[in-house]
Amino acid sequence: MEVECVYENGVLRPLSKLDLKEEEKVRVEIKESIAERTKGIIKDSEIEKIIEEIENGVFCDSNVILYHLADKSSSATNLIKRIEKGDMVGYINDIVISEVTYGYIRAKTKFKPFELKRKIKSVKLGFSAYKGYF
Repeated sequence: MEVECVYENGVLRPLSKLDLKEEEKVRVEIKESIAERTKGIIKDSEIEKIIEEIENGVFCDSNVILYHLADKSSSATNLIKRIEKGDMVGYINDIVISEVTYGYIRAKTKFKPFELKRKIKSVKLGFSAYKGYF
């Protein structure tokens, strides 16, 4: 049984009725809320800098790029167009490149994952193939 409680005046008070016998002993495990535990861990001065960086650029996850390539999301395409126009800076990393390449190869070959491993031994692709896109 899991029940939410409030600690007040030195006593844990359940917020709902418990199906227990009078004086029945129970074990209590106290779990602090993740929201409460993480609240305020970034100082105001740090968050202002992060917000400024976010407003000037965006990290493009592989899903954004794949949805654009597949024409499945106007939001993804609009984001890429904004980056292309210079309205914002787009950032990607090697993992995104790997995931997009994998998705592209799967889409073009129609191979299942186990077939890719068996039929395609290696792909030679450097960052230069993506130069000018991001």
